[in-house]
Amino acid sequence: MNEVPTIPYPELPWVLDELVAGVRTELADNLVGVYLVGSLATGDFDRDSDVDFLVVTRYELDDTAIPALQAMHTRLHHLACYPAEHLEGSYIDQGLLNRSNLVGVQPLWYLDNGSTTFEQSVHDQQWHVRWILRECGITLTSPDPRTLVDPVVSSSFRGLPTIMFRIIANDNQVKDDQTTDVVGKGPDFVRFGAKLAEEAFQQVG
Repeated sequence: MNEVPTIPYPELPWVLDELVAGVRTELADNLVGVYLVGSLATGDFDRDSDVDFLVVTRYELDDTAIPALQAMHTRLHHLACYPAEHLEGSYIDQGLLNRSNLVGVQPLWYLDNGSTTFEQSVHDQQWHVRWILRECGITLTSPDPRTLVDPVVSSSFRGLPTIMFRIIANDNQVKDDQTTDVVGKGPDFVRFGAKLAEEAFQQVG
């Protein structure tokens, strides 16, 4: 697993500690884990990146939980530093993580980059987010995401550019249920493959 970087924002670990503490307080026994996805996980984080997170819960959030979580995120935003002001992420219950028929369909509670207002969105309800979470997600608290998310089968990427298969598909990353070419392993391929996956999904979805 990758580690949380301190460059270019040395305050990032502190902000993430505050995020985890706030989520733990508000969700209590409903919390399963908090993870980083996006560029922080794939190694492309830079000065202009947002801070992509995913919170996994035991059960689906109900409407009564949202106001308290929203207030917590507002407090984080008021920490008035770049990472705190550019948090972006979703809350997903663990039952949905392996419901392939609901990927891209069932909306999640989502905070857009810099927002403190929840909305329902499928932004993070995508195959490439599951792949990044399982293969290179950063665990902030609780279990290894590989224990929560099944391997992403290559048919989930059907219709996407062939080059993406060649780069992200290997025996540790994508469970092969169709012919794929394996051209390499290692963090460079993970980062590039995840980037291609995200861009491809944006183009077709």
